[in-house]
Amino acid sequence: MITTENEKFDSDSASNTRYISYTGSISIRIPTSEKEEKIKSIRGYIEGKKGYIQREDLYSLTVKIPATEFFSLMDYLKTLGELESRSINAKDITEEYIDTGIRLENARKLQTRLLDLLAKAKSISDTLEIEKELNRVTNTVDTLQGKMNYFKNIVNFSEVSIYLLKPKTQYGPIGYVFYWIGSGVEWLFVRGEE
Repeated sequence: MITTENEKFDSDSASNTRYISYTGSISIRIPTSEKEEKIKSIRGYIEGKKGYIQREDLYSLTVKIPATEFFSLMDYLKTLGELESRSINAKDITEEYIDTGIRLENARKLQTRLLDLLAKAKSISDTLEIEKELNRVTNTVDTLQGKMNYFKNIVNFSEVSIYLLKPKTQYGPIGYVFYWIGSGVEWLFVRGEE
């Protein structure tokens, strides 16, 4: 349960829930001739799951997808070609989320009390002092609300980096001869650090 801007934060129910942000990376080898077809297929899958493409380069995409679809996307991507590598990262932000929610709730309560005091202020100096404090508290509320919105985004949407690699070079019988000759010549003239 992630709160929106005007909802009250419920620390009791929040402490019973885990808030986990998933990110992933996958590299798959595909024939160069199929690149456009595979990218089109990925786009269709992402859009069908209510996700979006955050960045696209010649052979890579970074996508955001609802967290509930994260693992199905990773499974789908494996079917598009030869899996080269895959990584999944999970970050538990429960403690940060609860702490920020409690701080936001307290800041909003203070903001309400200051508004009540401002309405009851009798002198200009009291009014100015309360307005100064109210401005500080309002800035704190805005900052904490921004952080809660960020948490909502990273928990509800997972990020996946997709790399489409060219197929590995397949040498024929004679190709291996020249490959080893080239490696031998390189070894004779170029040595790395030992």
